[in-house]
Amino acid sequence: MIAAICAVKNESDIIEANIRHLFANGIDLIRVSEGMSTDGTADILMDLKKEFRGNLHIIHDRSPIFHQAQIMNALVADIRRMSCDPEPSP
Repeated sequence: MIAAICAVKNESDIIEANIRHLFANGIDLIRVSEGMSTDGTADILMDLKKEFRGNLHIIHDRSPIFHQAQIMNALVADIRRMSCDPEPSP
């Protein structure tokens, strides 16, 4: 399985094209953290989630502070749990 992670906020102009591009180029699973967008990004993601049943997962991050490292690490951990892959060797 090939997975991708994304953290987005107010990306309505590019989010659909990006998600479609990832799936069209062999990505099997996408996990997105959506950060309280005000431009319709969340709605676009929800429509895409219906289309890509089971392969697009959305987390609605309601924190007013963007902690990129924590968000990305959490997304990676989620992917690992979902795929049951062991931790990589050092």
